[in-house]
Amino acid sequence: MVQLPALFLTGIGIIFLVMGLLKSTAPVPFEMPVKVTLAYGVIAFVVGVVWLALWVQTVIAGYILAIVMIFFGCIFVAYTGVRRSR
Repeated sequence: MVQLPALFLTGIGIIFLVMGLLKSTAPVPFEMPVKVTLAYGVIAFVVGVVWLALWVQTVIAGYILAIVMIFFGCIFVAYTGVRRSR
């Protein structure tokens, strides 16, 4: 399950960055200034990458929490078994 909005934002950021770089080499004036295009590209790219990073960290944290719960459950079962055998 991939976060499509995050990938979309990252892709839009890359597209805006490429457009800004291409605009900077062209001698023709544009409606939107080059710096604004680059700024929008950086903002979209950074938001998309941060979103993806947070999503990955949340998934990893879920797996770690499950492993820790299983570990403590096994310790609890073993402890009660040892305690009953005394």
